[in-house]
Amino acid sequence: MPAFELPQRASASQLELRHQALARARDDYQWAADTGLPPHALQLPPEERLDGRRKKSFLPRVAHAFANRFAAQATSRLLKWDSVETFGGLFPLAPRPKMLGAWQQDSEFARQRVAGINPIVIARCDALPDNFRIAEGRLARLLPEGASLAGEIGARRVFVCDYVAFDNAACVPGRYLAAPIVLFHKPVGAALRPIAIQLGQNPSVHPVVTPNDGKWAWLFAKTAAQSAHHHHQQMLAHLLPCHYFMEPFWVAANRQLAPSHPVRELLAPHFRYTMYFDEGARDVVCSAEGSFPRLKATGLGGSMAIMRQAARTWRFSEQGFSADLARRGVASAEVLPDYPYRDDGLLLHASIDRYVADMLALFYTSPQDLLDDAELQAWVAELVDPKYGGIKGLPGGGRITSLDQLRAICTDLIFRASAYHAAISDEQADEMTCVPNLPFALYRPLPKDINTVDEAFVMAALPGRDQAIHQVFIVHVATSEPVHYLGTPNPNYWRDHPAARARRAAFATEMQGISRQIDVRNRTRPNPYRSLDPMRVSESIAN
Repeated sequence: MPAFELPQRASASQLELRHQALARARDDYQWAADTGLPPHALQLPPEERLDGRRKKSFLPRVAHAFANRFAAQATSRLLKWDSVETFGGLFPLAPRPKMLGAWQQDSEFARQRVAGINPIVIARCDALPDNFRIAEGRLARLLPEGASLAGEIGARRVFVCDYVAFDNAACVPGRYLAAPIVLFHKPVGAALRPIAIQLGQNPSVHPVVTPNDGKWAWLFAKTAAQSAHHHHQQMLAHLLPCHYFMEPFWVAANRQLAPSHPVRELLAPHFRYTMYFDEGARDVVCSAEGSFPRLKATGLGGSMAIMRQAARTWRFSEQGFSADLARRGVASAEVLPDYPYRDDGLLLHASIDRYVADMLALFYTSPQDLLDDAELQAWVAELVDPKYGGIKGLPGGGRITSLDQLRAICTDLIFRASAYHAAISDEQADEMTCVPNLPFALYRPLPKDINTVDEAFVMAALPGRDQAIHQVFIVHVATSEPVHYLGTPNPNYWRDHPAARARRAAFATEMQGISRQIDVRNRTRPNPYRSLDPMRVSESIAN
């Protein structure tokens, strides 16, 4: 295959080679429709399969997960399953998650909204939701003396997490999922803290709980919110945007961009193994025998219905990092000072954007170059075509006319495949193996009278012994270590193109500098945030 170049600059013989390569690729990368969800590859092409070395790297972890599972099944029988502390006995052969010592604390509950595995829900509260009802007196001692909730909202010191996506969600019989609304307050000079949780969207049915209502009522309210938070992370933050909506970009790229096309090579390291893990998600997680029907409150049918509903309104241009921060009203540090996901993410996003701009500038010197690039135009046209990719909201609407449009697309794809995916999955092993921290389901209905909630009620609502053991097992199996990091050079790309190789090496060096900058930040943070450290961030969606 010839050196990396735009198709319009290729000789007749080189162009013929490109056409032949694309014809072969279209046989391997065929589209398969998925009702209500983005399309995917009909079958996994040989080029997308794991190599033997990568497969072998999973074996020790899987074997260790099985060993801990069997040991937990034996040792947990010796424990009385009647206290929230019992969940600490699920790790006879595995490291105990740090979260076991922190999950009940309000500070930890708040931290996970800005630095946990789902930091994209919290939003500035510009007005109390119409369906959230609370008497001012119930917030006694939770707001500064003399302050009112309306006044604190006006001062932009109140934040909300609204899990309305789960309102009336179809659940497996015997399992339950709340659709809570959670209010947080950011006092001047103090940390974010939760102040009230309405257990559902209907104020006439779902009570509001505050820290003033007693230890167990408040703990249950937070646990119900955490279960909703988990479902949001799994379906709406992880599977849908990182897997289901990313695969069409790579299927279309292989069908329309020759291996020597610079945009394909720019994106290639950030899509390595993505299709393999997508197929695994469809076959192992989202299948009749997978973890969704076995453990999730919404099972398989309810989970797929929630994702299909979200997919109908998903637009590429609205899902980018900067657009999402602006939409939630948390782009400014003046509004939400301690937001590690935003602050570290801004460093990585800006660096990726510069890297993309420099790489594209090596090949596109004028807007005409874009218009004359038949492969590029065919790629974006197939992406937006409802018969193929069906992507909505793509810059340019299916025809690239400016470098800014192409830059925005590539920057978002690379950031989503690397930094964003790391932020919403890096700490899964710690946060999700602590079962009461992020329970995959509740096992008793939401209380109508919060005064009836005690420890026995909380234990009955949390996963039982067998479900808890399996939750720990599934998380251990699904968690893998990256192979290539953003901050380490990868010699497998841009062969025989010295200028591009040099820019890629410079990008790795820049990432190493950002890693050091984040390390300095972490020395002053109450809780170090390492999920966006480039020396830990996989360059592709590798799990």
